[in-house]
Amino acid sequence: KTGKEERKWVGHYGAITSLAFAKNGSALISGSVDAQVKVWRAEQSSGHDVIQAHGDWVQTLALHPKNQLLATGARDGSVKIWDTPTAKLVLKLPDLKGAVTAVAFSSHKDKLFLAAATRDDKNEGAIKVWQIDGDAKQGYKAVDKHDLKGHAKGVTSLAFHPHDENANLLVSGSADHTVKLWTIDTGKEKNTYKLHKDEVRCVAFTLDGRNFASGGR
Repeated sequence: KTGKEERKWVGHYGAITSLAFAKNGSALISGSVDAQVKVWRAEQSSGHDVIQAHGDWVQTLALHPKNQLLATGARDGSVKIWDTPTAKLVLKLPDLKGAVTAVAFSSHKDKLFLAAATRDDKNEGAIKVWQIDGDAKQGYKAVDKHDLKGHAKGVTSLAFHPHDENANLLVSGSADHTVKLWTIDTGKEKNTYKLHKDEVRCVAFTLDGRNFASGGR
């Protein structure tokens, strides 16, 4: 409300690349080029939970809508899923070709999906979608759902529709200057938006789900 700094947390040994708030505001999660993920509590001045997440830069992270699962992606192409209450690794997905630039969770028709975007050294990339089955007691497994390959260059950003009834809609931004809308039920592209004149760096839906925004370099 005031625009004034309320808190400052110090603890990463490198640039911070990604942030996510828990829905209830109880914690802030950060990823860094120091290959760590940290969970910060409001009452503490330094990182409470430290996750030695990857062997390379953590480039992106996403919280499951219900806060039980955290997905992280790294520059070395690795994608991992963690149990947030315990900070334990619950699933390591097959390594992807190129750096992981974005990850996003979606729950649709009682099924959980994870999408990951990549960008490699040749500035090529794609989107991988998995269905995540299981639970904390029995364990989790990933089932290949789709490979979305419509972008001509590396993919930089992802966002799922915020409402359950339309949570099969995925928006992606790319270095090819385009934004694409996909349906993960079919793996098909619904539309392409071409008004950007440079790389698309970020995409986000409005809370009512009626619109989305995209930002360019």
